[in-house]
Amino acid sequence: MELNNLGNLYNDILIEHYQRPFNKKVLENYNFDQEGINPSCGDELHLFLKIDDNKIKELSFEGKGCSVSIASASIMSYIISILKEYSLNDIKKIVDKIIEYIKGEISYEDIFKDELNNLKDEFQDLLALKDVNKMPARLKCALLSWITLKEFLNNYNS
Repeated sequence: MELNNLGNLYNDILIEHYQRPFNKKVLENYNFDQEGINPSCGDELHLFLKIDDNKIKELSFEGKGCSVSIASASIMSYIISILKEYSLNDIKKIVDKIIEYIKGEISYEDIFKDELNNLKDEFQDLLALKDVNKMPARLKCALLSWITLKEFLNNYNS
């Protein structure tokens, strides 16, 4: 596939997540929530989580923001739905790696070193965020949902 076509594919993935976000709703019977805000652009996010047995059984979000912010939250919600059997501590490690990836500090393949190799195909929508670090104004938008989840996980464990 040509590089231009690949870029178009990633744009299509972002547009799809923005127009039809995964789990954008107030979760029924949530037992934890976390708010996040991007003061530089006004994006707002509210995560709703159902935690049971030290695992995220369900996660949804509400909020307003640009297409990158909403699409990234949708991608995050989808990925967390795949990780229902992972402990909160394991999810925190995965989220840390994904944040590094979005910032351009590690490669996509680096996320899957260790025990995650079997999930590489299921996380492919993350590739749509690959070059967002080259647009500083959009980087905070892409990171809002992930950092909000990380803050929740840090607070939950302390």
